[in-house]
Amino acid sequence: MINVLISGINDGTGKKVYELITKDEDFNLVCGVDEEIGGDFNCPVYKNFDEVKEMVDVVIDFSKPERLPFVLEFVKENGCALAEGTTGYTKAQLQQIKKLSENLPVFISHNLSLGTSMLFRLARIAAAELKNFDIEIIEYRDREKKNAPGATSLSLARDIFETLKGGDERKIVSGRNGKRKPGEISLHSVHGGNLAGANEILFIGEDELIQIKHESFDNLIFARGAIKAARFIVEKTAGFYTMKDFSATEE
Repeated sequence: MINVLISGINDGTGKKVYELITKDEDFNLVCGVDEEIGGDFNCPVYKNFDEVKEMVDVVIDFSKPERLPFVLEFVKENGCALAEGTTGYTKAQLQQIKKLSENLPVFISHNLSLGTSMLFRLARIAAAELKNFDIEIIEYRDREKKNAPGATSLSLARDIFETLKGGDERKIVSGRNGKRKPGEISLHSVHGGNLAGANEILFIGEDELIQIKHESFDNLIFARGAIKAARFIVEKTAGFYTMKDFSATEE
């Protein structure tokens, strides 16, 4: 049985992970950690990691970027695996996570939906085949979403440039201001209501348009993905794993 700690257990997605993981016989939820103490949980919930005394095999993190130092310190000190689902990290913070992965197994995704994993795969296939098409990415999020463009959209754009081999990430632009420049990818953000989230990629050629879209209706899909990621990463050796590695095991 896998001993799990949920970081950010009082977060919307953290609560969904809790709901699902307590029904999964492969896991033993030993505790949660969250700045907000409270809620109806059948496990201890601590405000700080230094209060945790339980044995932990894997941390599932859906907290906040500012909590990262505490998450990394706990994982390092306890020698456990990390399934990282928090969004909004800076490049410097991502480097800290990669540094940890030199000694421990770390899985990270800006979007733990399995459908989003397929979106990335289809985007790479399309980018490789449609080299002369213009590319635009549109994201749809709820009105409370803070960062725009979001991490998933940025990752899609970077993945496409990587597929194009030699693509220039400096050509990733937010919104459209004036005439489109050759080779750029523009990211458009639509935030409103209680949208669970969607990402759409447009490949626009001469007299034709290809649209690839993934839409989520409930944060439950991210919780399902997190649990699969935890099961995946806890069996791995030290390294930095992403949805590319994860999706390969699903084929």
